[in-house]
Amino acid sequence: MGTYQSWWARWWNGRRRAPQHVPVWARTRAGWAPAISTDHWRTLVLVGVTLAATGMVLFLGFRKATATLFTENPFFTIRNLDLSSDGRLTPELLQRYAELREGENLFRVSSEEICQRLRSVPLVKDVQVRRLLPDTLEVRVVERTPLARIVLPGYELPLAVDAEGWVWIGDASTQALPQLTGFHPLGLRPGIRLAAPDLLDALALLSRVAKDVTLRSVGILRVHRRDAETFLLTLATGEEVLMPRRTMHSCLDYLPDILRRVRNYPRHEGSPPVRIDMTGEVNYSIRNLLP
Repeated sequence: MGTYQSWWARWWNGRRRAPQHVPVWARTRAGWAPAISTDHWRTLVLVGVTLAATGMVLFLGFRKATATLFTENPFFTIRNLDLSSDGRLTPELLQRYAELREGENLFRVSSEEICQRLRSVPLVKDVQVRRLLPDTLEVRVVERTPLARIVLPGYELPLAVDAEGWVWIGDASTQALPQLTGFHPLGLRPGIRLAAPDLLDALALLSRVAKDVTLRSVGILRVHRRDAETFLLTLATGEEVLMPRRTMHSCLDYLPDILRRVRNYPRHEGSPPVRIDMTGEVNYSIRNLLP
């Protein structure tokens, strides 16, 4: 009995000396409820700090491992630059425009930056960049296709213009393209994109002629802006065509047949050029057809 009392007394006295954690009560929508004690908050903070530190260590370790395996690995040093274009841009020009050099790390070179630098060249339409492990960087460039030319005073070569309105300095072959005259775009210079509606309409006309097999026989040498609503086309065989901007696509549908008839008509040397007026609402008129 004494032993039992002694054990019970020791247990009771120890329980009384143990720290008592009195919960903090907080008011909620449902009433009063025990809030999280200070010890619990300390535990949560400690766990959060530990997780954050662990995440930072893993992140730094991953970066170091990535650098060791890829961006700082001499095995991936660029030893071959495979640069090519489908046009006149040479590998030397592409390397200079892209700011590339051998000896750089293959994974340190940014494909996006290479594309941005090359696309800033007016002649470049599209760029593709590929890494060929372990030491080759491949760059393929698609150049813009010139559709027309604009002659400006002070330029030895004409300006080339593509179907989207981009302008760059042409080469000797640009002289064979249809010429745009009578247009006065503001700030015309290499590297800009034309936005004037009349110019874009003229380019759309030339683009359709270039793509449509039945229209290639038309042979346009020049598109002149006669006024805000009318183009004057000069053809390779000497004819002139007045074409309204508003209905130019429907006029193009009839033009090959009209030209076939006109060109089969006998003409004398020195006769004035035939002028086909397609601005009428119903009928088209042909002038200077008779010798």
